[in-house]
Amino acid sequence: MKHGGKRFLYAGGFQLPDKNAAAHRVLSVANILRTLGYEVVFLDVSEELTDYELSPMHMEAGYETYSQKRASGLRHWASYVLSPLYVEEILDRYSDWAGVIAYNYPAAALYKLKKICGKRNIGVYADCTEWYEYGFALSVHRIAVMLDTFFRMRAVQKKLDGLIVISQYLQNYYEKHVPAVVLPPLVDKTDPKWIGTEKTSGNTISLAYAGSPGTRKDKLDVIVHALENCGNSRIILHVAGIRADEYLKNYPRDEALISSLQAAGKLIFYGRLPHTEALEIVKRSDYTIFYRNISRMTMAGFPTKFVESISCGVPVITNRTSDLAQYVKDGKNGVLLDTDHFEEELTEFFGKLEKNEPAVRTTEKDLFDYRAYVSRMEDWLNI
Repeated sequence: MKHGGKRFLYAGGFQLPDKNAAAHRVLSVANILRTLGYEVVFLDVSEELTDYELSPMHMEAGYETYSQKRASGLRHWASYVLSPLYVEEILDRYSDWAGVIAYNYPAAALYKLKKICGKRNIGVYADCTEWYEYGFALSVHRIAVMLDTFFRMRAVQKKLDGLIVISQYLQNYYEKHVPAVVLPPLVDKTDPKWIGTEKTSGNTISLAYAGSPGTRKDKLDVIVHALENCGNSRIILHVAGIRADEYLKNYPRDEALISSLQAAGKLIFYGRLPHTEALEIVKRSDYTIFYRNISRMTMAGFPTKFVESISCGVPVITNRTSDLAQYVKDGKNGVLLDTDHFEEELTEFFGKLEKNEPAVRTTEKDLFDYRAYVSRMEDWLNI
């Protein structure tokens, strides 16, 4: 692959240093590149900028960073998806480029980026972490996004110099066309946020869900129904990321059930929290829990909440999606339940917890530390 220089530009819709999950992703990859001797310059998006222009260089998490205003409105959104804004300006400010890494970049902009970098003999790589599906309830915006996803995934990314992908599903899809390396969501285990806070003592069994479930990815209602049916008075479900009223917008038929569980102290909603506060809820729990339907979206992605729970030392209850079967050691660091009978098996599992202590806290806290993936990245770069 073309990476003769020592500096990568990493561009995309992430918000450094920690304002969205994408930011955690790209910083981990940058840490690997730095370990291998490369410098990384970021081009991120910001909601704090007032003008549509390139910001001055500033430091984020120890990396030189430039920002552009996050697109709002049709005209600016179109500019963002149709062109790699400000990339050439940044390329002109440095020399010795190893390549440009585009994070989930729009198809048209990625195509133009490939042409721009080809003229400069600079390699172009994609960091691909998703493959969304959009169903049939279509708006003009959704049709545009659908077309963009189609051309990015099925055409443009196959023509790049290499891909960083988040799952084996994506590697299997691309490996005949372009060198692809699998990097799941990763963490820096020296960060203090992964240290400390043990489970609160007491007779209760604490479960945690941390995220934004919606209805198309995480199915929180399945877990709530199992909680109702199990009859285990010791279990409390802590939900960080949404409020009760937001849950009921997706599942209005559960209104009486939610009220009953809340009144009994078995279900607590915290709403949206800063990342560190959500992690504290996870660390105080016996298990984290989530359930996902099987779809291209869930198989192509990788649940960050799983990585965060394991990195906190907390076992996970879930079903078999993405690459989870490669990492879950049933009964030790997690419990894998059958997808087609998840609610029934979860209800049964909850019932067993009435008589037994929860599983021991996992000791595999370093499973997703970025340092464990340096050699994998090095092999890919040397192809």
